[in-house]
Amino acid sequence: MRDVLSDPELQDLVRRFVTPDRRYLRLGGGVFRLSPVERSAFLRDLAQAAYDITPAELGILFEGGWRERKTAAWLVAVAHRSEFRELIGRLLLASEGPYAGAAYCVALAKFGTAADAELLSAYLDHYLSRPDLDYDQAFVIGTLLYLDEILGSEYTTRFLAPAGPWDRWLEVRAVAALDPHDCRQAVQQLCAFVDETAEVFASPGLRELIMTERDIILNELAQGLRPMSQGIEWFDTHSPEEQAEILLFLRHHCVQARAVTEDGPESIRRAGLRPTHTPAVLITCGPIDQQLGKIAGLTPVDERRKAFRLLVEVLAVADERRRERFCSGGCGHWWHNLPVADG
Repeated sequence: MRDVLSDPELQDLVRRFVTPDRRYLRLGGGVFRLSPVERSAFLRDLAQAAYDITPAELGILFEGGWRERKTAAWLVAVAHRSEFRELIGRLLLASEGPYAGAAYCVALAKFGTAADAELLSAYLDHYLSRPDLDYDQAFVIGTLLYLDEILGSEYTTRFLAPAGPWDRWLEVRAVAALDPHDCRQAVQQLCAFVDETAEVFASPGLRELIMTERDIILNELAQGLRPMSQGIEWFDTHSPEEQAEILLFLRHHCVQARAVTEDGPESIRRAGLRPTHTPAVLITCGPIDQQLGKIAGLTPVDERRKAFRLLVEVLAVADERRRERFCSGGCGHWWHNLPVADG
């Protein structure tokens, strides 16, 4: 297992794909507690991450801890990367750590074949005979019920027979009865969220979907192709809810551009903020990914305008570094090929 504390390559992937907007914590039941604006941004960010990450990078995440593995499994589910089936099956059976098992189940459920049902059955064969271990037995049997419904199969029959493996496991554990069908419903809800995200991921016009007017304007501002005065005027035309969404997407762009904590002071200077302004204080008070989210969440009107100016400049600083390091010889990034905006 690779240690994120001592592995720079893994650290970079965690910052790009695991921790933005607390993704690893929200994946799962947390997605149903998001507001409509948060859900829209989270769904789009997840689809974008599944689009951006490479198979090699996914493989590295699967070598990390539970946070990395959980996130990788969700990205695999969204992109339907069934080439990871066997690896996910082995990780599920090994159960080397907590919290990732449900994500493995979601991925296998979305692959949706008899091979996936066999992997889930192998897990139940092993862990229903171990009442001393309370791992992911309930979620796995719910996933298998989900696949039985999809495939028209009966893999769960032998596990759920009266006095069978499931009943014996519950009896020895002396716990309240768990209804496997309630577990199946939970799996179905998570799979529906994957489907919703996958529709964005699989859209034939994904690039056009990503390249909205909003994103064009934000990148024009960051690259100096549009004056900030026009940006503030444009920002003020939106409702508070729309402004909140704009700030969330700006935060997303900053993370994707690989903003770092050291970008804070220069961004504050460019934005023309005083060090005592709330967004300026926040950006210097902790890990950049977390602080960007706090800045994007500011609600007073004046603070939102300052947040907007600061996040635009964070994007500018980070993107300048990205262009110098990775795009100096030319690139295919649409946002690096924008013309000067019309007045």
